[in-house]
Amino acid sequence: MDIIYVDTENKPLDPSKSTLEAGYEVHPAFTKGGNLKGIWMSKYEPSFENQVTSSKVLAPNMSGFDKDNTYIMLYDSSTNEFKETGTLLKEAMQGDNLTNEELAKINQNNKWYDYGKKIWANVKTIANGHEAWWVWIPRYAYREVNTPNGQIMEIVYIDTNNKPLDTEKYGTKLPNDFTVHPAFMGKDKNLKGIWMSKYEPSEVKTE
Repeated sequence: MDIIYVDTENKPLDPSKSTLEAGYEVHPAFTKGGNLKGIWMSKYEPSFENQVTSSKVLAPNMSGFDKDNTYIMLYDSSTNEFKETGTLLKEAMQGDNLTNEELAKINQNNKWYDYGKKIWANVKTIANGHEAWWVWIPRYAYREVNTPNGQIMEIVYIDTNNKPLDTEKYGTKLPNDFTVHPAFMGKDKNLKGIWMSKYEPSEVKTE
């Protein structure tokens, strides 16, 4: 993969180049919610203790993905892994976001996500022959809890007003000892969640 570093106006940082060359595309991760200078990416797939059920989370936001080149990767419980071929995004959507009906259809035979069992929503994107995997982390607040086995992180999934989605367990107000993770505090609005790369990106330098 040959890459060119650009500014927030998509102009190359190399002073010898005034415009982005034909054939290069700005990675969509840098254009979500405005043009970003860069992003922090997880070096491992996240895991948490004390998960709540999957029915109490905000559905993944699919706006910004190329529907013709994005696949929903489904979890196969018989093999304990994600299928190499999932559902093409344009086949599962109507508009920019997934509805509950569409999610039920996707999860009919194979799970897309079930956070109670630490199954995460994954998508695969293909661009210029390169494959990338992404995992959706829904908006949450957290607290650290001391247990006999050591310290763990307990999380509560919340809406964009920071109210718990599982009202039966937590009520309608976030407990005072929970902190909303700063990754979900967008510049202009609170985010439903974030897509994170499942691996550290690599580049091939050319002379």
